[in-house]
Amino acid sequence: MKHAGAGALAEIEPLLAQLRKVDGLVERKPGVFYRRSRAFLHFHEDPGGMYADVRLAADEDFVRMRVQTGAERARLLREVKRLGLGSRAARRPVDPPPVALGRRQTRLAPPKISDTEVSSNTA
Repeated sequence: MKHAGAGALAEIEPLLAQLRKVDGLVERKPGVFYRRSRAFLHFHEDPGGMYADVRLAADEDFVRMRVQTGAERARLLREVKRLGLGSRAARRPVDPPPVALGRRQTRLAPPKISDTEVSSNTA
């Protein structure tokens, strides 16, 4: 079974777009995703349909999952998120947490006056 080419990847572009939003995944080549420094997910095309090879556990080999239908693609996305990976947007807080600034006061240095300004003011 050969790796998915550009035409096959174009058919699953909505799935790829969702996977690109998953925090912790990096797409190093089109349709090939890494988690940390290890290959995590890639796609194959076959006359029987599209398949994804995904590493569902860190110490295991790839598991092949069919991703031909919308339900199969949703299942793959659920499995990826089940591993503790989630949407980048979902992990961002709505408002940033408040920052305690304290009561530190800063003294500003008086402005420097040039010699010409001093002589013109005294004359």
